[in-house]
Amino acid sequence: MSPIQKGNNDLGDYVALMLDRAIYCDRAIMKTCYMLTDSYYIHVTSPSTEQYVVYFYSKADPSNKAESKELPVQQFLEELHDNQLRQILLTETQAIHEEIIRKAFSPAAELVSKGREVEDKFNIMISAV
Repeated sequence: MSPIQKGNNDLGDYVALMLDRAIYCDRAIMKTCYMLTDSYYIHVTSPSTEQYVVYFYSKADPSNKAESKELPVQQFLEELHDNQLRQILLTETQAIHEEIIRKAFSPAAELVSKGREVEDKFNIMISAV
């Protein structure tokens, strides 16, 4: 069975893309779906525990048949690979990220733990608003 299918239902003409859940994480799929919501209505289903199906319904005028139905899939796959890579990098660098944040905010944490009687030389505790 082809991973890309075209069809029509009560919602209109669609292009459906089947995705393997073992390859793409939920977060990458949903972020990618959100990126395309300006141009497409998107419906995600999970017909089995191994896959998702993403349905694309164009928001463009249905009488304009010149618009390619393959375009949302191509754009979606490009963005999906980017988002999946971001998720992999985030997972791999999470500990480093947390350590950088901890070091950056350690002066403020020291002031809070010691109380207000400590002099705030760098105005860390003063709101910028």
